[in-house]
Amino acid sequence: MFNSIHQLRGLLLITLLCFITACGSDSGSSEPPVSVYVTNIDLNATHTSFAVGVSQLVEGVATFSDNETRSASSTSSTWSSDNESIATVDYFGVVTGVGEGTTTINALYNGAQDAEGEFVTGIIDITITPAEVVEIQIYSEVNTVALGVDVQYQVFATYSDETNDELDSNDIVWASSNPAVAEIDGLTGIAETLSADETTISVNFQGLQSSSLLTVTNATLVSLTVSPEIPGETSVPAGYTFNFIAEGTYSDDSTGPMTDKVTWLAVNHTILEAIEPKGTFRGLSPGNAGVRATFGTIIDEIPVTVSPEVLLSVDIESDQDSFPIGLRSQLTARGYFSSSINKVITDEDNINWESDNTDFATVDSDGILTAIDKGNVNITLSYTDAEGEFFSDIQQFTISDAELVTATITTVPNDLYLVPGQTHQYIAIGEYTDRSKHILNNQEDIFWSISDLLDNSDSDSAASIHPQTGLITNQFYNGLTRTEQVFVNVTVGGLGGEHDPAYANLGAVQVLSSDNLSFTGTFIQGDVIQLDLTITSEDVNIEDGMSGPENQSFIMLTYDEAESVCQELIYNKHTNYRLPTATELTKLWNDKTADPAVDYEFYTKYNWSVGKNYWTSTTDDSGATYKVIDLGKGGEQISTNMEYNYVSCVRSPVSP
Repeated sequence: MFNSIHQLRGLLLITLLCFITACGSDSGSSEPPVSVYVTNIDLNATHTSFAVGVSQLVEGVATFSDNETRSASSTSSTWSSDNESIATVDYFGVVTGVGEGTTTINALYNGAQDAEGEFVTGIIDITITPAEVVEIQIYSEVNTVALGVDVQYQVFATYSDETNDELDSNDIVWASSNPAVAEIDGLTGIAETLSADETTISVNFQGLQSSSLLTVTNATLVSLTVSPEIPGETSVPAGYTFNFIAEGTYSDDSTGPMTDKVTWLAVNHTILEAIEPKGTFRGLSPGNAGVRATFGTIIDEIPVTVSPEVLLSVDIESDQDSFPIGLRSQLTARGYFSSSINKVITDEDNINWESDNTDFATVDSDGILTAIDKGNVNITLSYTDAEGEFFSDIQQFTISDAELVTATITTVPNDLYLVPGQTHQYIAIGEYTDRSKHILNNQEDIFWSISDLLDNSDSDSAASIHPQTGLITNQFYNGLTRTEQVFVNVTVGGLGGEHDPAYANLGAVQVLSSDNLSFTGTFIQGDVIQLDLTITSEDVNIEDGMSGPENQSFIMLTYDEAESVCQELIYNKHTNYRLPTATELTKLWNDKTADPAVDYEFYTKYNWSVGKNYWTSTTDDSGATYKVIDLGKGGEQISTNMEYNYVSCVRSPVSP
């Protein structure tokens, strides 16, 4: 009994020592030995200066005292920005420009400490420049017109901060592909039609381009129709304005807007006057008058009345009394007159808007309110009529928290390739009215779904995704015959259905990383079709279950075919693939093989098929043959360019 107790104590002591020292093994842990510590965290980004609204991935590298380096990117570090009004940074190191200026991005490395036991932070300065035009769109009211009718073109710009506005710049360049059909004025954007045919009107701005087809017909204008812009509004109080539109009918029964092309006239100039912009009239004194539009010899006219009503009060109108931060909304000024009539007077002269607290909300001269910060704000509308009478109204509005307006998907990494049984957690990031972005995975009304390449919802493919958590699983286990790609979609409270879907590639081969490089495994025959690869000559190897999945056929290529396949490979929207060098592929084998004495670990651990050698782009000393790597047992051999081997394509650097 005594000896048994001593033996038990001895075993417990050995167990305790093993726990403390890990029994001389890291047990699969990525933590460095106690004697090794972090010396430096280096952060880098492809661009350290970019525009408002643009996002840029920042990556980090941790250097240890033994000169080993490890990734400090993504969730390996805790990220922060010194000034979130200039740039924000999410959990994964994605920096988004918010306002102009320079701020410091910090990455507190979570993997290990320095020699003093402190966590180490890497920093990088990011400069945010004004929002840039990222897309332009040409616009005209009509694309088919009769000969002799001019067409007014406009250009609308989308900026990097996702705002839109009409573009007015001296850098705009207009062109017509067929000047004999229509010439376009380089300053005004007005196309003058010269003959019946087709021409493409294009606009270029700083390398961005948009175009529209213009068709000029031989049809002739046969009639005009004048009508009030607000249906039924043919009466206006003296001193106020109302608007009219003109539509033309042509000999081929087509119709088109003519408001900006006709000449507008007031019938009875003592009662009514025509003013700018075209189609606008002001009542001068009570009485009957007419609104007339002419184009050549074609005329139309409607009767109107200028009434004697006088303004009694003004009122601010809005669809809502509360606005989320960041929202811009049009306020309306409405006038109430004698005889119980009322009219929108927002565009009248002498209308003024004012906010009593511009920290909460501003309002411009057109009545557009912009919500800035939480709180209550009083907006004042004031108006002085033609008789010098002053009117005003005050309305209080509440500025509330920013609200979700869209939902987008961020995946880490974007090179999502799932081996059978593997899972991946998707992240939903929502954009709010104040242009801030927040992770939405904890929202109760989030819903995840998948669809196949034909956009069939609830695809019965190899993938399944949890509708609330966004955890996707590759359900292919042993029956995989080809790589399959599916779309991943997410909505939050019904928002987000129009975002660009993420891609999940379901395959039998793991994508492995080493030294900031991303390696694909060799391809199954079905991959050639799925990935749209051009191969003119191939051989196949049927794996035996020891070095690859039993009875699965994997393609083997000559050197030239292998090089071509990697160069043309488009995998999850990436195109920068190539053949690896011998050094790179050997380093991958060394990094991923725990015990060099154990054969085929690349298959048993990572599901890579390794029954044949893999091509590299490295030639031997003679330059006549290429080095190939045995990823099953390790080692380097040589091969002529006409022999058949497995192919791994590599991409650098690893980034979303």
